[in-house]
Amino acid sequence: MVDALLKCGVDMNATDRVLLQSCKPCLHTNVDCTALVAAVVSRQISSVRLLLAAGVRTDVKVQLGAWSWDMASGEEFRVGAGLAEPYPITWCAVEYFESTGAILHLLLQYISPNTPHHGRTLLHHAILCGNAGATKVLLKCGAHIETPVITTQNTQFRPIHMAARLGLTTILQCLIDSVCDLNSKTEAGETALMICVKYKQEECLKVLARAGADFGLVNIGGQSASSIAGSCGCYLGFQQALLDVIRNGKVPTSSNISVFSPLLFVARSGDVLGLKALIGQGDIDLDKQDERGFSAVMVTAKEGHVDAFRLLVYAGADVKLCNKSRGNCYYTV
Repeated sequence: MVDALLKCGVDMNATDRVLLQSCKPCLHTNVDCTALVAAVVSRQISSVRLLLAAGVRTDVKVQLGAWSWDMASGEEFRVGAGLAEPYPITWCAVEYFESTGAILHLLLQYISPNTPHHGRTLLHHAILCGNAGATKVLLKCGAHIETPVITTQNTQFRPIHMAARLGLTTILQCLIDSVCDLNSKTEAGETALMICVKYKQEECLKVLARAGADFGLVNIGGQSASSIAGSCGCYLGFQQALLDVIRNGKVPTSSNISVFSPLLFVARSGDVLGLKALIGQGDIDLDKQDERGFSAVMVTAKEGHVDAFRLLVYAGADVKLCNKSRGNCYYTV
């Protein structure tokens, strides 16, 4: 039908009032729009392909979005479908995503995924919508993975920071698989790891820890991921999530042992399975001391973790080491 109408000379760029409907996001409204917009919202792949091949205009904007954001702070608001500011057709294809990604892929052959809109790109919008499928299509089509959200207050955060804050593990893994910078920082010096701790996103913490995110970094306030967990009152969740990763054979990365030491972290928890996993790696220095001179075996003695203490001693930890107060394991107990 579309092909026949085009051959009859119908104006493909004409605007008319059409009832647009969608289950996800929920939409049932009359909108003045072009045929291309109607086809995108209705997920009509063949119609979109025909219209694009015929030369339909793609520089149209439509007011169908469900998300808005503050240009000053970058804070996002879900306002409901059709209530956000008008946006380009590719943004519409992200929000009203067709499951195979064909429509978005077709449009990206005509429009760059990196064209900014109110300080954001399509990749930021796909993450905000929690759309892993659209994220994968955009990354395959050349979306810049490190482009920050730009605000008038100079608040800057990247796609990985958004995914960590929103708890989107699948999208976070997509970004990691596309070799994003795991340890990139916001204007406050926060990494994705710190952000997911701050927002209590334990599953994202696991994803980042398994990928090798650095636990030894600090923000501009001198806080690490571990200290943020303590100040936010979520240390137990942080501890359990990280212990799960360690028990499965992954040693957390730390570029600064004085900020975070995997061995001392596990020793403080007294988790025997975690200790066994670390010791089994073979390249762990059991006698490494922190800035106060405490080794893992001293920590277990101080905390009263008998089984963990026994395991370290049998593994060869030196019980005669002294800390900076000239105390050893016996003194600590």
